[in-house]
Amino acid sequence: MPTNIVFADVSGTGRSAAEWVDRLAAEGVRVTIVAGKVRMLTHRDVTAAEIQRALAAWRRVAAG
Repeated sequence: MPTNIVFADVSGTGRSAAEWVDRLAAEGVRVTIVAGKVRMLTHRDVTAAEIQRALAAWRRVAAG
């Protein structure tokens, strides 16, 4: 069953979920925390290009 919700377990990254939220927000990507995991949502109005920009932001945050 398809879903528009993605959870990321960032516990092994050396950064807290709150730090991920803050760093992603600085990149223009809004996420929340649920049960200690980073929660992301998409919507039918979100384009493939916007998803790619969010993924690029995740990569930059992970690298930095």
